[in-house]
Amino acid sequence: MQKVAFIGDSMASYIQDHQNINHWSYLLAQKYPQHIYRNYAKGGAGPDYFQWALLDAKIWGATV
Repeated sequence: MQKVAFIGDSMASYIQDHQNINHWSYLLAQKYPQHIYRNYAKGGAGPDYFQWALLDAKIWGATV
């Protein structure tokens, strides 16, 4: 079991409008349910947000 963290912009975010069940990160999580996923991706976020996301993923123990 891997802990997978998605950190990126709107291209990795399936929470935003019109992206839900057809989005690649969502489909990957559905295809490999044996892993645990967190999606930190957020469109329009700046470097401060991504720094926080990386730190939180490390504290969480993300392996990928």
